[in-house]
Amino acid sequence: MVQNRGRLRLALVLPLVVVALLAPAGAGAGVVQSSDGAISYAVTEVAAIEFAFRELINEERSNRSLAPLTSFDDLVDDARFQAWDMSEAGYLYHNPDLRDVTVSENWFKLGENVGYGPTVDILHQAFMDSEPHQANLLKTVYNYIGVGATIDDNGTIWVAMVFMHGPDGLGSATVQGPETFTVPFADDDNTTHEDAIAAIAAAGITSGCDTAASFYCPDAFVTRAQMATFLTRGLGLPAAGQDYFTDDNGSQHEDSINRLAEAGVTMGCADGSFCPRDLITRDQMAAFLVRAFNLPGAETDFFVDDTKSPHQASINALAAAGVTGGCGAETYCPTDRVTRGQMATFLAKAFGLI
Repeated sequence: MVQNRGRLRLALVLPLVVVALLAPAGAGAGVVQSSDGAISYAVTEVAAIEFAFRELINEERSNRSLAPLTSFDDLVDDARFQAWDMSEAGYLYHNPDLRDVTVSENWFKLGENVGYGPTVDILHQAFMDSEPHQANLLKTVYNYIGVGATIDDNGTIWVAMVFMHGPDGLGSATVQGPETFTVPFADDDNTTHEDAIAAIAAAGITSGCDTAASFYCPDAFVTRAQMATFLTRGLGLPAAGQDYFTDDNGSQHEDSINRLAEAGVTMGCADGSFCPRDLITRDQMAAFLVRAFNLPGAETDFFVDDTKSPHQASINALAAAGVTGGCGAETYCPTDRVTRGQMATFLAKAFGLI
């Protein structure tokens, strides 16, 4: 799939890579400490796998006198979430919202490879043996990459690679080796929401966005199904006595969705439907939280940009409770989608964790 900024153009549909499963790969994280023993860091096998893919790709490019691809955090976050979501679904698919992988407006072209298999080397060779996949790996115009991987319970590696042509200066410095990071997650260091993410992880509200519990994907957007699981875990809601919706069958979040419905926190998105894969907006999230925590109404109108939102009352209740200060001076940005990092902060404040 190739997309150009400004208008979507499906110029190339990439076939999916499916490799027969052989010897399983392991998972896990090793925790080490700084020299003074004060700070814990971890390096995971998943991070090593991502690094190995980047090294192999840049080696292929170097052999052809092509410039190396620089790792760009926005792309990495999306790729990690895509890999995890595919592993949970049990099948490969391309990100239908690829144009939204970066908040930067200055991209010109995007592409994606996805696959699963037993080892990095086998998967890399499968990509190289497929003409359209190889074209992404070796496309001259691309200068950024994000590699995301996860390992499922069977030891299978699922990987997503997002390629981008954008202006210089967006990416991080060339990665020299598998990253070290402050536990519990590898991808939230020095972010605005790091403390909140750590707090909800410690409270058991999240285990991250990959099966190895290595990453949180703070810049990925939150779906309605994921919101259900966040709230169900945090509230400790009991099991539901019935199946409320017809469109969540087979979802890993189905049990949480039913628990949330039985508790009266959600009525779905339409008759008999929950729309589990829809991305949640900031005003919808406000309504979820107000119902979940039974927050009282507010007499003050805190924001100037939510008058047309059907959830204006919930937004004001959330502000009155101190859970949100909006997205700017007197603005709430009600129709903006919620990232996982932002969600962590909303939840941590709502549960009184920070």
